[in-house]
Formats: sequence, C-alpha cells, structure tokens
Amino acid sequence: MDFDRIIWQIDGNTVRVLHRFQTLSGIIVYCGENIAQGTYFFQKSFPIESMSIILNLAVGSGNGPSPLPDATTPFPSVFEIDYVRFYIKSEDEPCDGCLDHIVYENTDQLPTITRASNYIQAGNNVTVKSGQNVSFKAPTIELLPGFSTEPGATFEATAEECNLLNYTDVLINFIGSNAVDNYQIIKCINPVYTIEATGVLFYSFRVYNLLGQLIHSTSGTPASNHINLWNAINAADGWYSVHLELLNCSDSDIRDYNLFVAQGSCKMASGSSDSTNTYSQSSETQAISEIEKSLRIIANDEQIDKKFVIAK
Repeated sequence: MDFDRIIWQIDGNTVRVLHRFQTLSGIIVYCGENIAQGTYFFQKSFPIESMSIILNLAVGSGNGPSPLPDATTPFPSVFEIDYVRFYIKSEDEPCDGCLDHIVYENTDQLPTITRASNYIQAGNNVTVKSGQNVSFKAPTIELLPGFSTEPGATFEATAEECNLLNYTDVLINFIGSNAVDNYQIIKCINPVYTIEATGVLFYSFRVYNLLGQLIHSTSGTPASNHINLWNAINAADGWYSVHLELLNCSDSDIRDYNLFVAQGSCKMASGSSDSTNTYSQSSETQAISEIEKSLRIIANDEQIDKKFVIAK
C-alpha cells in the first residue's frame, strides 16, 4: 500500500489496483506529478486510517462470484490457515548483503560464502581447512600467494555480480582480538585494538572512560577480516568500557566489555564472550587494586555512582 494506490497480488500477479486520485475523466493521478489547476476525483473508499486483516469463513449471499449455499455445500466447513505474513514497506533500500570489497589475510576461519560488488582478495596465510565449504562470489576474485586449501576442503570461486537476486544469509563469526584475555599487564600486538570477524556488513565501536564519557567512536563497513577499532597509543592508562556492534542483513553480534590500557596498549578484562580468563593471583590483586583506587578518587569527587565488577 502506497499513499496514492493499493495493489493486490496473488502469487506475484497483480489482480487489482485501487487508485486514490484521478481526473474527472478517469485518468490516474500519482503523487508527486505536476498537475494542472482544476477539480479532481478522490476515491472515497480509499482507506486513510490504519486497517486490520480479517480472515473468516463467510457464507455467500449470492452477490459475489460464489453461488448461494445449497444442499451440496459442506457443513460444517473448515477454513485452514497455514500462516499470515504482514509486511511494512521500508523507505530504505533493501539490504542486499553485498560488501564493496574484502581482503582476507591470516585466517583459517573463512565464512561459508562471501559476496562483494567489486572484488575479493585472499592470501598471506589464508587456509580453507579440511571439512570447510567456502564460496567466493564477486566480479573479480584474486587468490594471492599464501592462499591454500587442505585435502577434504571445498572451495568455489564464481565471477558474478552481487545483488538481491543472489542474496544468501551469512552468520557473523567473532573470531577474537589482539588484546590479551587475562589480568596480566601484557601489551597488545600493537597499540591499535583490532578484532577479527567475518560475515560483517557494518560495525560500530564506542569507548567510554570511568566517568561514562564517550572518548572514542568509529563505525563503517569492513574491508578486511581484521578490523582496526581504536588506536590507544595516546590513551591514559586505566580501565575503559566499550560497546561493540557487528551487523549484517540477518544476524548481529553485540558485546559490552572492559579494556585495560597500559603504556599505550590494551587488553580485555571481561566480556560477553565464552572465553575463559586465566591469570595469576598477584596480577588479579594488582588489577583490582588499581580499579578500586581509581573508583575511590572518582567517588570522592562525587562524579560517578557506577560500580565496576571484576568477574572471576
């Protein structure tokens, strides 16, 4: 249903169209058209309020295409409905699941299918492992040095356009990050906090300090399975709360966790993932002491009433 017309379809075939406006001579007028000044006909039966779906087993009155009930009419009769689907027309463009391009490096966890509008590249220590079924679909596909498939793996590369006609659901796979998942003060691989994930069409990442103030945010479409989220080289040492969203057309992965920055590097403290923390008792005591000290300073200034809990 649009503002100026309703279209009825059965199995994709249009069976009726009701227009809201037309000229006195019966010419259809669509919204947005430049029309001359004059008198126009308004279809009074066109609904202008929210409508309801009514499903019933009505007995014919003889006024419609069905004949009147007679001795051959089954009674009682049953009207069986498998399902009812209700759709709302979106003003946004439909999600086609197409990346512009993607480069895979240093991974053995490729998604089942990757689709891109321009190109897909894979190399530099990329492996399709035994038992995996991997498919690349894009106008240009480049398998670079360092790309390999193990015996028992299935890999397919198809040169084709990416659009709604070949849409396929893909699950998001959060593989990990370059932060150390424990309480020991160990630097990251580099000062840039990076995650590895596949199946992502859009990501959003926000960093908050202990006062709840937003100090960093980034979002966009990934161009690699390794997504750089935060250069913490100039961040003050201490704990930060982060919010991460990974999205595609049919799936999402949303996480809230803490990062500890020390001398320009970061590590995960606790999160919503299923990973297990391993740490020494002395490192735990040191980490908790640092947090409590920070919270006491903040609490004395009456700037925060939020509690941070160390999950053991």
